[in-house]
Amino acid sequence: MVSPRKDAPGPCLAVRPFAMGQQTSKHGEKNDNTETGSQGAAIAAALFLSTTAASAFTACQVTDTGGIDDSSFNQTAWKGALDAKDALGIEARYLESQAESDYDANLNSLQGGDCDVIVTVGFLMGDATQKAAEANPDQKFSIVDFAYDPTIPNVLGQVYATDEAAFLAGYLAAGVSKTGILGTFGGINIPPVTIFMDGFVAGANYYKRAKQCERHGAWLGSGCPRRSIHQQFRIP
Repeated sequence: MVSPRKDAPGPCLAVRPFAMGQQTSKHGEKNDNTETGSQGAAIAAALFLSTTAASAFTACQVTDTGGIDDSSFNQTAWKGALDAKDALGIEARYLESQAESDYDANLNSLQGGDCDVIVTVGFLMGDATQKAAEANPDQKFSIVDFAYDPTIPNVLGQVYATDEAAFLAGYLAAGVSKTGILGTFGGINIPPVTIFMDGFVAGANYYKRAKQCERHGAWLGSGCPRRSIHQQFRIP
C-alpha cells in the first residue's frame, strides 16, 4: 500500500503535539517481522481453530488503564470478543487495569490454562505482555497496538497503518476549512498517537498541493500529484 507523502509543503497548520505525559520507548514502532493484514487475520483465526469443535474456547482480555469503555482500542477489542461469543459460541471475559501496576497481576491471574488466548490492549502493556509470554511459552497471547522485534513465538502483535486513516481526516478537514488553519491534538506524546497526527498533517498538505495544481495546471516536473486520493490508497 502506498504511503502518503509527508515532505510536501502544506497550508498554515497549527499543529502542536500537546502531551499529558512523556515517554521515550521503542514500543509501537512498526517492523518488518510484524504479521499484519490477511496474514495476521489467518493467524488469529488459527487461534480459534486450534481447538476442536466440541471443546470450549475462552478469549481473555486485559485492558490498559483506559478501561473497557474507553471508546477506543479497549472497547473495540472487547466488542470483538463479544461478537465472537455471539457468532462462534466462545467464552469471553476481561480484567480491567486501574493502574499500570495492575498489568503484571492481571496477566498472572489469567495463567493456568483457562484462557486459550489472552489479548492485551495498548502500547503501554508491551513490557508486561512480553514478560508474561516469555514466562508462559505454552500460553497464546495477542497484543493490540504493539509489535516485537524480534517477534515472540507465542505473541501475535497487532499494528496497523493508522496514519492512513488520519491522512483522510486531514484531507477532509483541509477541504472544509474556512480559514485554512487546522490543528490536531494528541493525548500523550507516544508513537501510536503521534503517527495519527503525522497522517493528519500529511493529508492536509496533500489537499493543498492537489488544489494548487488544479488551479495552476500540472506541468512535467512541477511536483504535483499524478494520482487521485483514491488511487493513492488503491480504493476501488
